[in-house]
Amino acid sequence: MTLWIAVGGLIALTLAVMLMALLRARPPAVARGDYDLAIYRSQLDEVERDVERGILAPDLAEAARLEIKRRMLAAAGGTDLQTAAPPAVAPAWCSAILVLVVVLVPVASIGLYLMLGSPTMPDQPLASRSVATQTAGREQAEMERLTARLAQQMENQPDRVDGWLLLGRSLRTLENYDEASRAFERALALTGRAPDVLSEYGEILVLAHGGRVAESAKQIFEETLRAAPAEPRSRYYLGLAKAQKGDPRAALQDWVDLIAVSPPDAPWLTDIRREIRGVATAAGIDAGTLAPSAGLSAPPSAPPPGPSAEDAKAAAEMTAAEREAMIRGMVEGLAERLKDEPDDADGWRRLARAYEVLGESEKAKGALAQAEAAEKKAKP
Repeated sequence: MTLWIAVGGLIALTLAVMLMALLRARPPAVARGDYDLAIYRSQLDEVERDVERGILAPDLAEAARLEIKRRMLAAAGGTDLQTAAPPAVAPAWCSAILVLVVVLVPVASIGLYLMLGSPTMPDQPLASRSVATQTAGREQAEMERLTARLAQQMENQPDRVDGWLLLGRSLRTLENYDEASRAFERALALTGRAPDVLSEYGEILVLAHGGRVAESAKQIFEETLRAAPAEPRSRYYLGLAKAQKGDPRAALQDWVDLIAVSPPDAPWLTDIRREIRGVATAAGIDAGTLAPSAGLSAPPSAPPPGPSAEDAKAAAEMTAAEREAMIRGMVEGLAERLKDEPDDADGWRRLARAYEVLGESEKAKGALAQAEAAEKKAKP
């Protein structure tokens, strides 16, 4: 009840102020001739000020004065300029219409709120509203702490490729792209510029430039494709570079070729097809007319699920903090993918299990709810 009293008081006060302004007596309209004369006098004063400042020559000033005075005479002598134009609507009607609008708008707003709103719903407590923000802040701080600890360890173990890769990926998750690129440069030196490491390094350079494929990143992707012609990340970004330079047809061709050399169950195909649709529509190109380039190699077989033996060995050599940072990076990657593929029920269940391992029960419940929704949607 207190809320409605306060709302009613505010509405009454607002209406009173608006009505006072609307019903206040209006000053008589200024004749057009008087208005024009005032403008011309101001122009004469401006000419005099320009002469005093030395920015207008005397002969030009005299010509300007004559022209302004000629216009003043025309304004003073023209009867049509001296008469103020009558208003299109009588002032009484204007006031009546405005008063009606001022009264009806708040009344209609309250009526709609009572019909469609939820005036009896209690406020959400401030504590529960800030839980999500506080949780995200703690996770960010923990990720930063683990990453800083890993960076210190790598100074004592500079020859560990897996450590530099993990550090670079963690820094990328924290959006510290400059430090991430330096970590990948260390990994590149140790791997002899392996294509998969090169492509990740190029992607970080793209992120560091706000999504723009700069020349440095373009050279990295071209180097990657020379060593691994089917490498998907490089093919995508080279196409994006062409789109950013205003050549959408060449970009679409690169992406069509990427689909042709990718396994049929490749996780990036959904994103690539969506990108093709968007660019083709914007450029007015029928993507269906684009065929894969000749001479492309057959798509490779899908890699076996789960980590490889090398991945397991590398994980066994990590500290607990390193493993946790690696797991968080993988979980965040899965969560990002599921944003684009919300109907992947199995993916949501894997994400829920991962959150349970990390002790994040609320996120696990949310992922399970998403999995159940996806399964219901898939049922005929």
